[in-house]
Amino acid sequence: RAFVSSPFLSDFEFILRSNQHYKRSNSNLNKSKTCTRTHKQRLLSLSLRDIQLSANHSNNSANQSEHLKPSELAGYLDDNLLRWRYSCLKTEPSPILDYDGSEIPAHLLDPETCMHSDFSVNENFVNAFRSSSPYINLFRGAVFVIHIPYELLSESLFSAHMLDIALLVTIGIRVVLVLGTDDRLIDDMKSRGREPRSFGHEGLIPIPKSALSLAKQICGKMLFEVEATLARGLYNAPVNQQINVVSGNCYTAMPVGVRNGTDFACAGLVRRLETETMHRWLRNHDVVALSNIAPNPSGEMFYCQSEHIATEAAVSLKAAKLIFLVKDDVVLDRQHGTAVEHLPVKVAEEMVSQLWYPRTPGAGSKSDQMVHPQPSFQPVGSMIRAMKQSTIAVRRGVRRAHLLNRYVDGSLIMEVFHRDGIGLMISGDVYEGIRTAKPTDVTGICELLEPLEAAGVLVPRSRSVIETDIENWVVIERDSTVTGCAALKSFTDSPGVFELGPLAIDNKYRSVGKGNALLSYMERLAFTRGAKSIFILSTVSFEWFFERGFREASIRELPRSRAQGYNQRRNSKIFFKALNSARSIDNEDVIRL
Repeated sequence: RAFVSSPFLSDFEFILRSNQHYKRSNSNLNKSKTCTRTHKQRLLSLSLRDIQLSANHSNNSANQSEHLKPSELAGYLDDNLLRWRYSCLKTEPSPILDYDGSEIPAHLLDPETCMHSDFSVNENFVNAFRSSSPYINLFRGAVFVIHIPYELLSESLFSAHMLDIALLVTIGIRVVLVLGTDDRLIDDMKSRGREPRSFGHEGLIPIPKSALSLAKQICGKMLFEVEATLARGLYNAPVNQQINVVSGNCYTAMPVGVRNGTDFACAGLVRRLETETMHRWLRNHDVVALSNIAPNPSGEMFYCQSEHIATEAAVSLKAAKLIFLVKDDVVLDRQHGTAVEHLPVKVAEEMVSQLWYPRTPGAGSKSDQMVHPQPSFQPVGSMIRAMKQSTIAVRRGVRRAHLLNRYVDGSLIMEVFHRDGIGLMISGDVYEGIRTAKPTDVTGICELLEPLEAAGVLVPRSRSVIETDIENWVVIERDSTVTGCAALKSFTDSPGVFELGPLAIDNKYRSVGKGNALLSYMERLAFTRGAKSIFILSTVSFEWFFERGFREASIRELPRSRAQGYNQRRNSKIFFKALNSARSIDNEDVIRL
């Protein structure tokens, strides 16, 4: 027997029936020199012991079969891959020869060595790259606004983050960089005895004219460093594929003026962005860099807060994501003691309000989250400014904002292309109108279910059954009318498995994504209740569930109590879906909603 080991086949076995058929003349060997030695090592490894056994078998049964036709092997291997010489099979094993006639070392013929050599496939890389394909397709051509703090320049991961940004551009994402020099300017002003104070919800600071020249120096240095690092592009990239960084008068500013009796001098706000010019640069695959300094229409220069610039740019350019590279501060869930990965914009606004005006100990909190570590966190720091501007951007139409730990190598790539992500995401309320059902909703639920029950799509349920189980139902309400409903059922004999009951949406709202939103809400609700997987029984909507990550299952996978009540005559299909993490649900929302 001979065993073929390759990246394409695993232990494919075939019988050598005839010695004469596998002889190759020297002239045929000369034609196969395009098959390099390393290529052959990847494709074939022969066990000398098995060859001897096969030879003995072949001599005893020579009369039964004379030849094995090449066409019999065509279904398994391409003929071009068989251009190597098999030595004549005898009772004593012969050495295996390479295409040039030299003997192949025995260690290269060992199947274990071949399959675990440097030529084997890295399955982790392949699986990760495959799983990122939906996000590559989704974000190609989308605009990302990324805020980069000045402190990153002196940190060890600066080049790595710039390389990741270059990778985004190469994939086809349109990147706008906002260079944040605010904290560095504040530190320099403090060292010169001009310590500023923050004012109001914007966290603005007065910028005297004497500090404007210092701000220009800091902004110029940061712009130069970013341009120089990004210009290198990706490793070993051709010269004509290098990344071009453009900057200029992309926006005009206006003065903050005098507020509460304080003159903010040269501090400014974004007045208008040149969106057409920026879009033209982005379509040309250039990276647009925005600094803190900008003129007003009369040519006077003003210093604008970088987080405010990032928000205005994301809103004006209709960005898909607004990303802030922040410190390692995290948001913790007080109840469970775990890091929060996703905040609805309403909860994030409440958090910002509380942290901007810290409550006294023991005063209570409206939110179940807090920023950690709290003792070292200033009421108006870079993290809070980023959260504040993120909520503003989401309220004004940006779909999602992300706060990423810049001390983690690859955090940007993980957040964008991996389903679990790695940072804090703030998003709009995709579950608007979805709430737990109340007894007064029973009539609306029955009206939604009755047409589907009459058509045989759903099992009929009496009004009394729905009333008894009303706390397990969820509805979508619009203008005091129930437009969608679903139920969630748990099982005492299988606490980690939940059943998703009838999911019904009014016909008028099926085309606007309400079904996707309700399914996502039910998945999140099940996960918070401890579910590891959910299942649903259906007789019609097979493709809809397949497209949303469900797989068909057998009755043996149902909880025992549910399997006993399974209606064999109805013969419903069973679909299961694993719930890995709350963040995986978030990232499915990115694709579906």
